[in-house]
Amino acid sequence: ALALCQIQGQSSSESIAVFLHDAAANVRSSAALALGRCGGSAIKPLTTLLKDPEMQVRSSAALALGQIPDGRVTVPLETLSRDDNANVRFYAGCAFEQQNVFWKEILRLRPYKFRGQNLFAVPQPPNNDF
Repeated sequence: ALALCQIQGQSSSESIAVFLHDAAANVRSSAALALGRCGGSAIKPLTTLLKDPEMQVRSSAALALGQIPDGRVTVPLETLSRDDNANVRFYAGCAFEQQNVFWKEILRLRPYKFRGQNLFAVPQPPNNDF
């Protein structure tokens, strides 16, 4: 699946998404990680994994969403950050940190506190001191 995404780019997300419904958790998990390399077109298929019964699959979905520099991943990551499983919450936090790096590089933003941690970024107000 990873090779397919590297060869075909974002258009391959539909081909990989088929594996998100496989009976084997390791196949769903691998497909999720591969989708993370496909860009914004993978967000919708990845959100189908938010309620997957397997912790490994939800964790992989969090990591995959973290690889996509797109503001639309915030809501699914917030959902995963409230997961019952501590590992899933940890990987959602890692994904938020990755998003923070993306946006800091792109927009030069200041950190925003969420549950006591710098997870998001918001624009700095202009300096009007004359």
